[in-house]
Amino acid sequence: MTLLALRRSLYPVARLATAGVLAVGLALALVPPAQAVPDARPTIRHHRPSSCRSLALSRSRPQGAAGSSYWTIRLRNTGGSTCRLRGFPRLVYLNAGHRRVGVRAGHLPMAVHTVRLRAGRVAVVVLQVPDPGNFPPRRCRPTNAAALRLTAAGRRYRVPFLQRVCTTRAGRAYESPYRLHRTH
Repeated sequence: MTLLALRRSLYPVARLATAGVLAVGLALALVPPAQAVPDARPTIRHHRPSSCRSLALSRSRPQGAAGSSYWTIRLRNTGGSTCRLRGFPRLVYLNAGHRRVGVRAGHLPMAVHTVRLRAGRVAVVVLQVPDPGNFPPRRCRPTNAAALRLTAAGRRYRVPFLQRVCTTRAGRAYESPYRLHRTH
C-alpha cells in the first residue's frame, strides 16, 4: 500500500476519532465536576475492589453526537456509610440470553481519581457507543444488545440496554472513569 493510499484510508478514521473526542468532551462538560482526590500516579488502571457493596444502578437516555450515542450510568450508594470507587468499571454488552457479546469497553483517556461516595450520593460513568452505521459490516459485526453488565467494586450489575452495537475492537464502546455526580 502506498503512503498516499494509507493516508486516504486513515483520514475517515482520524476525522471520526477527532469528532468523537470533541463529542465526549461536550458530553462530559454536561456532567457536573467531581469532588475527588487527585491521583498522584498518572497511570490509568482498572477498578480495584472497593468498599462500595450496596450500589443501585440506573442509566440516562442516550445523547447523540458525531456518530455515537452517550449514556450516563448512575451508581447510587444505598449503603449506610461512605465508600470509595476508583478508576473504571468493566462494561460489556449482553444479548437477550444474558451472554456476553463483543469486546469489553475501552477507556477514555482521562485522569483517574478516587471518588468518595457518601451514603445516598451518586457517581457517574459516561459510555460512548459508536453507531454501527459508521463501519462496514465486516469491521463491526453488528448485533442487538439487550443489557449492559457493569462490574464495580467486585460485583456485577445488569442494566437494560436495547441498542444495536458493534462487536469488534474497531467499533468498541469507550467508558469514562468514575466521577461524583453533583446536583444543582
